Amino acid sequence: MEASLWSGATRSFMVRRDIPSIVFTTVGTTMTDAALSGMKRIPFLRIFSVSLLVTGTTVGAGILALPIQTGLAGALPSLAAMMVIWGIMLATGRILAHRLITSDKGAADLASLLERELGPAGKWLLAAGYFIIFYGLLVAYLAGATSVLVSLIPVAVPGSAWMIAFFLLATGITLFGEDMVRRGNVAIMALLAVAFAALFIMAAYHVDVQRFRHSDWYFLPSAAPIIACAFGYHQIIPTVCRGLDWDSRSVWTALWLGTGFALVMNLAWVLAAIGAIPLAGPGASNLVAAFEKNLPATVPLSLILHSKLMTTTGMVFAFAAILTSYLGVGIALIGFIQDIGSSVVGKVGRRAAAILTFGPPLVIALVYPNIFLKVLNLVGGFGILLVFGILPCLVFLKATRNQPARRRVAGYALLAVFGLLMALELAQECGWLRINPDVEHWNVQQMTSPNTDGQE
Repeated sequence: MEASLWSGATRSFMVRRDIPSIVFTTVGTTMTDAALSGMKRIPFLRIFSVSLLVTGTTVGAGILALPIQTGLAGALPSLAAMMVIWGIMLATGRILAHRLITSDKGAADLASLLERELGPAGKWLLAAGYFIIFYGLLVAYLAGATSVLVSLIPVAVPGSAWMIAFFLLATGITLFGEDMVRRGNVAIMALLAVAFAALFIMAAYHVDVQRFRHSDWYFLPSAAPIIACAFGYHQIIPTVCRGLDWDSRSVWTALWLGTGFALVMNLAWVLAAIGAIPLAGPGASNLVAAFEKNLPATVPLSLILHSKLMTTTGMVFAFAAILTSYLGVGIALIGFIQDIGSSVVGKVGRRAAAILTFGPPLVIALVYPNIFLKVLNLVGGFGILLVFGILPCLVFLKATRNQPARRRVAGYALLAVFGLLMALELAQECGWLRINPDVEHWNVQQMTSPNTDGQE
């Protein structure tokens, strides 16, 4: 996210909502520069490096939750849904990039763009969506880190003690180690990549192809918000545009490549986890138990493989993903509260902003510790779908209001899809719609098979 989301600052600290990357950028490019840059040829190496920034922004701690709910839907439904949601999220990203590039007013960030395109309502809807995303993710990170520690470290320590310990460590680094975070981000990302590769390889060796037979299309809507979390990158689009001199072809290439890399990583991780983790069975080493207990995917995976190396690798991967994301979201939310506070009640000091940033998530996580997947569902089902789905569609429809109806069909179709996904999430949260995994059918089916899902 952008820490200076509310005003056209001359220098903005830009981080992701689920953030393994932190980038400093100078906001000085004007749209006159953008027009002139159309005569330049952007080197592919530069485009590729920016695309990796998009990948880092897309892939974060949400990847820990992805195999659980997608696994309950089954491999084929999950892969289909991931490709569709990747496609529509890429489309809304292109809408925002196009409006930023073609604007003659040079919007510095998404807040100023949406305010210009949709009026004050667009700005405040963005603010509401960002608060859902920011606060929800901080709660999820606290709950997720606690679940990993309690499940994988055999020490009789209360979960609340683990949570407070992680909170003090991560929050302390966020408040007092911003320069250290910036300097060490590359090393942390490298550690995350190595741990991910090792985890994927170890899980792939334990894949049982029989588990790919499970298919529950009815459960798929319940997995859609988590998938949306896994493909949210839009907050970094202004940085991409500035980094590539507002050249539309280069920006589109970077978005396509960056999100494409993230899609491949997510698909590979989901397939490996679904193939390695049983759907149901005794104990916590199965997808249903992880779903019911709101556990990250690394917990049942480590319990299944019974390997000290696997447990260590899983903890390193989970903590690298959660810690980098926590730091980025925390820094961004402090800046966001200061920016929005200055436009409402006047100047907000850093100490007050820090209390408002970290106090509410800690209280919620302590009261509701087993809420990791639940919170990510709320973040994806409401915050992500609103800010990165519905609002870009409204921008497109307003920008094309004087064009023939046939050219606006795609915008209405995208708006209908995002609206339907949000409506389904709202119906589930309000208890109007209950979607449960079809485990009973799968267990009966597996009783007739020589390779049961609960056996290793």
